[in-house]
Amino acid sequence: MAHFLHTADLHLGRAFGSIGGAPATQLRAARFQVLESVARIAHDTGAAFVVIAGDLFDSRNPDGAVVAGAMEAIGKVPVPVYAIPGNHDPAGPYGPYESDKFVEYRERYAPNFHMLDTAAPVPLPESGAVLLPCPATGRPGSDPTAWLRELATREDLPPDLARIGIAHGGTLEFPGDVEQSAEINLSRLDRAAIDYLALGDWHGTLHLFDPAYRYAGTPEADRFPKGDDYRSGLVLEVRTAREGVPDIVEHLTGRVRWDVEHRTLRGAEDIERMDTELLARNEQSERLLRLTLDGSLGIAERAAMERTCELLRDVYLHVDIDLTALRVAPGEDELAALANDAANPATSTVANRLADLLDDPERGDAARLALVKLYEAAAR
Repeated sequence: MAHFLHTADLHLGRAFGSIGGAPATQLRAARFQVLESVARIAHDTGAAFVVIAGDLFDSRNPDGAVVAGAMEAIGKVPVPVYAIPGNHDPAGPYGPYESDKFVEYRERYAPNFHMLDTAAPVPLPESGAVLLPCPATGRPGSDPTAWLRELATREDLPPDLARIGIAHGGTLEFPGDVEQSAEINLSRLDRAAIDYLALGDWHGTLHLFDPAYRYAGTPEADRFPKGDDYRSGLVLEVRTAREGVPDIVEHLTGRVRWDVEHRTLRGAEDIERMDTELLARNEQSERLLRLTLDGSLGIAERAAMERTCELLRDVYLHVDIDLTALRVAPGEDELAALANDAANPATSTVANRLADLLDDPERGDAARLALVKLYEAAAR
């Protein structure tokens, strides 16, 4: 029986340039810190080894601090760690794994780390497994799992060891989300010849037409979810035997939450509810929020909504707010105050003319915006 952890796509050194500043620094640090969770889970579960299915690093030229930090963190994992290169961190002279600094830091800090950059069996008889690495070649369209189609004819595979394939790329059934990743044709593989295929590239956990073909996803979420069924921030604990059915347990590892919220606002009660619910959550400082607002608000209500948005930006790690579908227009009381402003007859005249245009299909939006500006000017 082989017992191991499956992870992928740590992308150590990712810049998070679209977020920037202190939040980006915190997100970069979290990607190293998640290896502490991997080490703890390996210890607590008794797993014999860890598999990283590509893209340990975010680029082919990570700086020395990133390489050193990676090796220091991996060196604290209490079992061997086996990785393959991905399309972001390819093998070869132009990748990170033959650099002088990688060689030095690996020897110093992570003797338990093994880079599998050759498509050949790696027997681990003491762990009940034989690893079948499919390193990314860096050539788009090249299927790194092609050599696995010949397993039935090979004579160098121990018959009693669980066969664990490791590959990085998109599949024909579910394309990867990283540009220029390899294409893996799962339909051409002999399921009977492989007991588990540890996949990387897709950043959410996912099994395809067979539970034994599994994307682990990234162990620390790095983007907002792509849909309701998109889950990341997990590591998979796998038990399997030769010609057996894998038993898979998901372990939560991610610290940072990427929350997506949609709110329809139609008055002060909706704003108060949004304020209470979104600001009442614990640990907002480790959450990012993508908030989409629609509906219709009066001018004073908009001010209350903007104050809530300001508070959200203060307490969350990062907030992205989309207001494009939210309509702001004077409420009935606000419109009446403008139209009946005896102290400012010019304001009253303009307000009445604009009010007559609100239902005009061509000029209604412009009239609504003008009324908002008029109300703000009159309130000064």
